[in-house]
Amino acid sequence: MRRQVLRHVPALWLVAAVGSLACGRAGTDAGRHRTPRTSPAPDVQSLLAWLGGDAEREDAAPDAIVDPEQRRLLGGPLAACIRRMSEGAPAELRNAIDTLEYPSLGEDACRLDLAVTMRAGFLCDGVALSAMREVCRTRAAIAVGSPDTCPTLRPDLGRDATCVALAARTPSLCAAADAAARIRCLAVAHGDVSECAALDPLLRPRCRADVQAMLTAQLPRMRGTVLPAGTFHLRVVLGARSSDGGGGVVHDYELSIASRGAFASADGTILLVDPRRGWPSMFAHSMVASDQPIVGFALGQPRRRGPGTVVDARIVLPDGTVVERASIGPPGTADFVHVAHERAGAVEGSFAFDTTIPGSPVHVEGAFRTFVRDVIAPDAIGRATP
Repeated sequence: MRRQVLRHVPALWLVAAVGSLACGRAGTDAGRHRTPRTSPAPDVQSLLAWLGGDAEREDAAPDAIVDPEQRRLLGGPLAACIRRMSEGAPAELRNAIDTLEYPSLGEDACRLDLAVTMRAGFLCDGVALSAMREVCRTRAAIAVGSPDTCPTLRPDLGRDATCVALAARTPSLCAAADAAARIRCLAVAHGDVSECAALDPLLRPRCRADVQAMLTAQLPRMRGTVLPAGTFHLRVVLGARSSDGGGGVVHDYELSIASRGAFASADGTILLVDPRRGWPSMFAHSMVASDQPIVGFALGQPRRRGPGTVVDARIVLPDGTVVERASIGPPGTADFVHVAHERAGAVEGSFAFDTTIPGSPVHVEGAFRTFVRDVIAPDAIGRATP
């Protein structure tokens, strides 16, 4: 499977060429409900035919679609775009598509374009190549302004941070993306292709394409300062129930888990985890030679600044020792200086709780200052809830 995906990755580079060559102003023409008078060329019909004739596809026949708007788009603008692609594609391009074993490139390119220009995210479901399908869903969510429909893109868990920031029209949330994605996020927010030059050359084409796609969709220019990186300090005292050690072994850590924000659940619980690793599972372990623990904290916020609770906690120390908040007994305490229940809100505070590992008491405390990057269901980051 990995080999097959990698084999088709170069096809993404053909999309811009295909779109500019044959589809051109597909979105604009479709918006005017113009349909070409000519019919598809029979010699390429198997390559770029209207929906491939696959009866098992949910969108194989417009007449089968209940929603009249979806039926109109499938049977009108999309079909027209695919016809233009089949009629305008030169032999060299068709040969390249055959070589890449990507016969649906033309249709995928039309869906990618129309999903944005027509604000029709359902068109993305029919995109054949998975990598392009996710790009399509991301751009459609941004164009519509619907952060809740942003897809999950690896390596992070939860919704794609760039998509959430742009769909929410909140460029300050570009801080939740990794370094490279943050540059692309801001370039799209500002509508400035020149900002893509700060990226590695291999990453610039995607950046420029995203900026251009959003300009075509007439996305409003966004301004704002990127939120500062969050901080998190953790102290674990093994063999004592106090922060100063008291005969125990003190471990202090400066963690990066809050640098790109914290997640929040619908009930307002703050979830502090590494977005790339998620909630530590029963099988979690620190990387070889790592001096950093794997952690997950769920903190119950009050409505306003003040006392909160430690709802759940799991820490896997570098030596493999697992520390968890006891399911019985006092839940642990938290104190919030800032509370936030919505994206981009500042959240800051501290917490502490006592627990035990076999034969020994443990004291845990921490302090954090960050922002809410997204509101999600806890299981989106791997935390099981009752």
